[in-house]
Amino acid sequence: MPLLQDQFVSPSIPIYAVMLQERQRLPKIRACIDYWAEWLAEMAATGG
Repeated sequence: MPLLQDQFVSPSIPIYAVMLQERQRLPKIRACIDYWAEWLAEMAATGG
């Protein structure tokens, strides 16, 4: 259970993903990056 969230400011940390060209990219790598991008977007939207 988060405590004292209004007392602290969480700095945003940029996250980058570098991938090979489309024809050489593994589907599981793309799926992983898509998952993390969606999860991070949800976290940013909810402030969590």
